[in-house]
Amino acid sequence: ILVYAGMSRDAVDLNGIPHITKAAFLIGAVLSLSTILWSVLSVRELPLTAAQIAELRRTPLSVRSTLREIGDAIREMPPTMRQLAVAMLFQWYAMFCYWQYITFSLARSLHGTSDPASPGFRAAALATGQLGGFYNFIAFVGAFALVPVTRAWGARNVHALCMVAAGAA
Repeated sequence: ILVYAGMSRDAVDLNGIPHITKAAFLIGAVLSLSTILWSVLSVRELPLTAAQIAELRRTPLSVRSTLREIGDAIREMPPTMRQLAVAMLFQWYAMFCYWQYITFSLARSLHGTSDPASPGFRAAALATGQLGGFYNFIAFVGAFALVPVTRAWGARNVHALCMVAAGAA
């Protein structure tokens, strides 16, 4: 979007970082911080009960108490959530690998370069952003499109259908 708005994709700072990358991160930071601030200021926390406050004051702050609390939370977690936690661990690791290597992969396969200072590498970085924006837009629209389908077929059936579709893809 920034390139289409007139920013040069080849303009870089002294460290070789494209100006559009810095601008995109700045815009993202402003949006992230402003939405977090909006949430903090507009959503009130539920007050703790006297028993909860007493329990917090009784428990000393230490690494051991923190680890114990994490263990208790895992044990009290609903079984379905515990099952999903393992799957999500691997999914997030896979996404981390994707984010780490997608630009390099596109630069090598589409532009025949692995030089981060080359125009081809910057074009691959832009393609990565465009692809990421596109798949997130599709996910956004898809989430809203699934609401009436979920109401008609039920959450479990729609989830199973989505998992089969993701596996097939």
